[in-house]
Amino acid sequence: MYTEPKVNKNSNFNHQNIVATERVNKLLHQSIDTLEEILKNQQLPAQERATVALRVLEMTGLLSQQNNHSPATLVSAAQQQLNELQTNNLGTKLLSKAPPKIQIKPNLLPADYVEITNFLLPEDNQKAIEEAIQKQDQYIESTTTTKADKYRQSYVLFSQYFPELSALIQSKI
Repeated sequence: MYTEPKVNKNSNFNHQNIVATERVNKLLHQSIDTLEEILKNQQLPAQERATVALRVLEMTGLLSQQNNHSPATLVSAAQQQLNELQTNNLGTKLLSKAPPKIQIKPNLLPADYVEITNFLLPEDNQKAIEEAIQKQDQYIESTTTTKADKYRQSYVLFSQYFPELSALIQSKI
């Protein structure tokens, strides 16, 4: 007597979960690579690269005791969302075993930072806005290291194009 072979109904879902985890890992590594390329780009002024570096530190939560968004925390949250996708509408678990959690240990030391409220006087702020508007033709289109088409549509006005304002800001720092 012929019997139908048993088909694991969850095998496709298991495969999708593994693929999703691999994609998260790939995106995380691509993001880190992109930031590294930005920081290595010698065409960008040192001040802009320093700003990127500080933003990276800020995003990891190392610059703020109140911000607990370290890379490990972010990846763990993403993993938790993946696990929630494994639960059907009835609340029963579709997978018997959750994939291993991704752990990232940051190699960065905690750093102190200074926040300057009202950094520019209102008239200096207005001057900065007006100067930026006047020099729109000198903006440089920003790109991604992957050269993705229409991924980001923004422009940058580097400090060398407005030396007086740059000097004012540097003197305040």
